Amino acid sequence: MNQNLYIDRDTSSVIKGVLIILIVMGHNKVLCSTDNKGADYLYLFHVICFFILPFFYDTKKEITVKRLCDIVVRNWIPYFWICIACYVISSVANHEFNWDWSHVWAFVNGTQTPLLKNFGFIFPWFLPTYCSFYILYLFTNRYKHFYRLLTVLSLITWSFSWSQFHYFKGIIPFGIGLAIYYFGFGVLSFYVNRLSVRMKYLGAFLFVLLSVDYWLDYSFLSYSYKLLPICFFLGLLCIAPYLNFRWLKLLGDNSLGIYMIHIFLVNVSYFIFPDNFWGGMIGLVVTLLISLWLVKWVVKRKKMRSIFLPRSWSDIKMNV
Repeated sequence: MNQNLYIDRDTSSVIKGVLIILIVMGHNKVLCSTDNKGADYLYLFHVICFFILPFFYDTKKEITVKRLCDIVVRNWIPYFWICIACYVISSVANHEFNWDWSHVWAFVNGTQTPLLKNFGFIFPWFLPTYCSFYILYLFTNRYKHFYRLLTVLSLITWSFSWSQFHYFKGIIPFGIGLAIYYFGFGVLSFYVNRLSVRMKYLGAFLFVLLSVDYWLDYSFLSYSYKLLPICFFLGLLCIAPYLNFRWLKLLGDNSLGIYMIHIFLVNVSYFIFPDNFWGGMIGLVVTLLISLWLVKWVVKRKKMRSIFLPRSWSDIKMNV
């Protein structure tokens, strides 16, 4: 197998660094309000690229109970704390503390609409969905028939109408519906890239073309917008060697923690910085810096890390 098909740790960190910047930017309503289509545009590709990344890791580890437990712990423990924080903040803001089975289902379901309705925020959906996705991905690496089945199921979900897809992801717990939907993007990205080294450059070109079509409202290529995450990821593979900055890799290596914290800091920034482009940019930089500092502060304290950002089941046992 051509080793160029896979990426090393530094490249992965760079890509994750770019993606977390775009995610924080997309959550900053000063920079990306719904009026200027910025948030909608970014959501066409930025988060999905996190689900494409594992297909480019040259790791074929055995599936063990411990490994599966580590994956669950790594995602669901932070998810638990995020949901608690979201519930408290939302309840204080709305002056009511109600709790019923709909909150339990929203937590277990792990998709956007139930989380927004019951916890007041959407962003926690990523963690349970990524957890389910990565476990499914591990099993597809081992069982090729399952790989083909999941690929077909994923491509079928691409044909769903919005109402059909909303129903599909809403009835399956643990974000599995979304995980299935995202699986096809990784498959296509990997195999398109495998065709030729030039496919990265073609992907970058198509990304620019589709973006121009989107922003100029031509809509000639709107049916192809689903290809944006694939094209963007291939474009990132092109430019990643030129983005080998230490600060960008630092953001990438701490992207999970930044994701957990940033949305609260973004909302605070609205009260501090001017409601204009430069105020939004300052808010973006400050949000990233404070989020990174808080994550590093937690990680350096073994006890706190094992509670809020555990890496494995062993971290949990340390607190029992």
